[in-house]
Amino acid sequence: MIALDIHITPIPAYILDCPPAIACAVDSGLFKLSAATNKLTALLDNQNAEGYTFKLTGHAFLSAWDLLVKMHLFLGDRFTTPSIVSDGEGGVDIEWTRNDKEVLMGIRGDTCKDDFVYFQQGASYGGENLSLPYIKDRLEWLFQDEL
Repeated sequence: MIALDIHITPIPAYILDCPPAIACAVDSGLFKLSAATNKLTALLDNQNAEGYTFKLTGHAFLSAWDLLVKMHLFLGDRFTTPSIVSDGEGGVDIEWTRNDKEVLMGIRGDTCKDDFVYFQQGASYGGENLSLPYIKDRLEWLFQDEL
């Protein structure tokens, strides 16, 4: 079991005092983020088998948690709960799909391996090493019809 020192930031007063419609949007977004972080946390209980490491490493878990929170803050009400699965090597793949588009963040369990972003739409695909500007760009592309 990984010991985590997680500090929860209190909800700012201006959110608590906002109109009901805005409060519902905030609650909805937090619910979606909570669902994503619950999926991620569940991967800590995975059992390893036959040479595969399904249980996340501390690096993969903390990196993925941090990125999920940042993507939630970036996307706001466009944030949807992504698919979150172990990569079998102690890392995690986090994937958003929309219509015929997909964006995947691959967070490796081994710090010697590069984390990456992959995208695809039909036969068109590409990717780069993971960086905040690049993942933001790809998620804007994914959700561009909702701007």
